[in-house]
Amino acid sequence: SVTPTAAPSSSGLTVGNRQLSVGMTKTAFNNALASKSTDVKREEKSPQGFDVIAFRENGNNSSLSGNQYDQKYSTYILAYLQDNEVIGITAIAPGMSYAGEVSYGTPASTLASNGWTSVDWYLAGSAAGAYTKTIKGTEVIAFVDALGSNQVYCIQAFSDSFLVDDMTKVSETTLQLKYPAEVQTAMATESGELLNAYLVNQGQSAFRINTKLSAAAKSYSSEIVSAGIIDAIDASRSSSDIR
Repeated sequence: SVTPTAAPSSSGLTVGNRQLSVGMTKTAFNNALASKSTDVKREEKSPQGFDVIAFRENGNNSSLSGNQYDQKYSTYILAYLQDNEVIGITAIAPGMSYAGEVSYGTPASTLASNGWTSVDWYLAGSAAGAYTKTIKGTEVIAFVDALGSNQVYCIQAFSDSFLVDDMTKVSETTLQLKYPAEVQTAMATESGELLNAYLVNQGQSAFRINTKLSAAAKSYSSEIVSAGIIDAIDASRSSSDIR
């Protein structure tokens, strides 16, 4: 078996035996992942033009079926790279932690009392859905289940040389609305994997891919693009259209 190696910095993201950090080279990051044939690891592009490594532990493990199927999504990691250097990391995994400051399951109240500030663009109604704090030159965002446990389920870390808004938000002035087919496929796949990672770590079952539903969603996305809509709040469809 392959044993994950340590990252250059001990102040980064810990996911199981993996030590990951912003600033790692692509080679060092791949060594730290220590992916096996039973894992899923893809290289793709983000809408913003960054290189992406998508990693899902046990994603190719054919021995996991039935009630074990959900284990294919329990550890999910995305890395964003520019010029072969990691500039951002997203992770959903049980037991993950960042620099001893935040872990999976940390209550939002603990974040607030330890100097984390709510993210104004990520709200669940009036409740904060994410908190941020700069830790040793890295901007860290902890997403909380604001409508449920109000505990951390996802951790993101970005280099402070990049604006998080530019990496996570879409506007008509900063990003194009039409992407190459491979970027669209990557976005759809990553969205499904992130959702399933959230679900299985909340004790729910992972969704299976429904090709008819995927086709309907892609068609609707094309309609939204044609209409010039960039905010989900402006997008609506009647129940008859959905059927």
